[in-house]
Amino acid sequence: MAEYQIKNYNQNIRNQINKVIEKNLLKGISVAESINQIINQLYDLEEIQNPPKQAYREYFMGVTYIDAYKMLAYKQKKNMTTEQEKDFFFQIYNISNLIDLTTEISANPEFFSNIVKLSYDFSLLPNLAKSLVIMSLYPSENHKLATIFPGHSLDLAEYSQIITINTLVDEIQKQINYYEKVLCIDFTEGIVLSICGFIKDFFAINPHNSTVLCLNLAQKDYQASKYLIDKVDDKQTLQQHISTYENLSLTDIIIKLKDDDEFLFDTIWMLIDLCVLKSYNTLKIDESLVSSYGEQNIVKKLTPPPSTYPE
Repeated sequence: MAEYQIKNYNQNIRNQINKVIEKNLLKGISVAESINQIINQLYDLEEIQNPPKQAYREYFMGVTYIDAYKMLAYKQKKNMTTEQEKDFFFQIYNISNLIDLTTEISANPEFFSNIVKLSYDFSLLPNLAKSLVIMSLYPSENHKLATIFPGHSLDLAEYSQIITINTLVDEIQKQINYYEKVLCIDFTEGIVLSICGFIKDFFAINPHNSTVLCLNLAQKDYQASKYLIDKVDDKQTLQQHISTYENLSLTDIIIKLKDDDEFLFDTIWMLIDLCVLKSYNTLKIDESLVSSYGEQNIVKKLTPPPSTYPE
């Protein structure tokens, strides 16, 4: 029997907001003007005694509120909020139920406009960034948001999944496609930096998943380095990484990946070469062949126990 997957209807609201704004931008209409158009249509529904339309309005308010809360909560925890954002976070933080939210929105169009803008900002984030924002919420915050708007549980289910090597590879491929097709630039360095930043932040949120993820990264990096060491002229980085995996303890390897920015940067770049670009400089790489390289005792050392998260 196929696994049943609950659809995240919150995405429908975000997609509608995104579609209106992006379409208007092509016409020269600003984001702020587009949001005003959206909220004016929602205000018009206040006077319409139509249960489906009232339910839609309520759902729209709920989605945009939880998006605004989690965006500002994340920035507040990172000490990145501006004075204006601090003030607005105070307002949304003190919403305690749906009646409070409805009352505030009905009386304050600027409040409604701000939460719609933050919901739009959330929709533009890469999936890994969305995961960080949502997984950084405290249990008490999740309880509060789910009490105000039960649809919050849909986001928790979607963005609190285990992060694996395949998750990283899929995200890297999406970012490469975006840079090439939308921005028309080749900026692998920027992609590597974003993945490194995610991993370092992820350690603070989920140390266990992060540790397993880094072990999987280390194993691939080690085997690829062993495969390449006799095939390239510039061996310094490869030798350094091989030596790290062969001579350091498992605990020290994890600490190095967590704390040594340059080492993690090179490890993520190797993941891109191996699993996405399938080449190292001009040398083609066969991932299935690479998996047979390396000292078996080292490969075993870098392999997470079966009881941990699968790759």
